[in-house]
Amino acid sequence: MAISKAKPKDKPYKLPDEKGLFVLVHPNGGKYWRLKCRYDGKEKTLALGTFLEITQAEARDGRNEARRMLAKGIDPSAAKKQGSLSAKESSTNYFEAIAREWMVKHLAGRSPGHKETVVDRLEKNVFPWIGDRPIRDITASDLLQVVQLIESRGAQETARRVLGICGLSVPLNCY
Repeated sequence: MAISKAKPKDKPYKLPDEKGLFVLVHPNGGKYWRLKCRYDGKEKTLALGTFLEITQAEARDGRNEARRMLAKGIDPSAAKKQGSLSAKESSTNYFEAIAREWMVKHLAGRSPGHKETVVDRLEKNVFPWIGDRPIRDITASDLLQVVQLIESRGAQETARRVLGICGLSVPLNCY
């Protein structure tokens, strides 16, 4: 109740909870859950979220998790940053995203017809099957399955070209 009734002041101020957890009330009225802790002899403040989005119970769970990390010798702020970087990285490391980035760079000086053909081959033959998968999870056998699907409809040349576009220079009779 005290947090809900807290009014903004000229300067930010803290409303303590327990074990280093507090709410920081900003002059603009924003209320933020923060955790004060020490790692490697240095004082740190870890952001846990805003008051309205994070309940007190969730903030305490976050505090407890951070304290467990500290007990294991792990910096919770560094772990949080690494987690957000991994999430960002994984959202951009899908086959289709990387292929489209490659197309922008590789096809920049090519003719419009060539660009259209390469994009069309990938959009129709590859992206529907492996476009939404993380690039690190795709194996050569996954790509060969896609090529076999293309071959099964009698498009031998398209299958060979798709292999070339995707970076595999394997004769089709090798598998």
